[in-house]
Amino acid sequence: MNNKQPVPVPRRESEASQFLQPKPDQESRPIVVFEVPPKKKDHISLGDFTDDEPPIGFSIEIAPDLNPKDVDAQITKLSAEYDEYELVLHVANHSGKTVNVEVQQL
Repeated sequence: MNNKQPVPVPRRESEASQFLQPKPDQESRPIVVFEVPPKKKDHISLGDFTDDEPPIGFSIEIAPDLNPKDVDAQITKLSAEYDEYELVLHVANHSGKTVNVEVQQL
């Protein structure tokens, strides 16, 4: 057989990705959905939190699928008063396509 195309391999779910799946009794709804135009940057607040009750984490989904070097996403922690802080998501789109960003709090 001279066909040199790679055989697709089913994607295996990693142990870490299982934690991103909602539990049966857990409601999974996005807290924010926004678009980032080509060659642009954007940021959005993910909310205010306290040291006593920090968030478990966030699931960030970026579509369409692009080269990982085309989109940068980073969460920063901004200091605030009285043990409160704000988390901000920064997204830089280096690609030539508009990307949709969906964020869910775990």
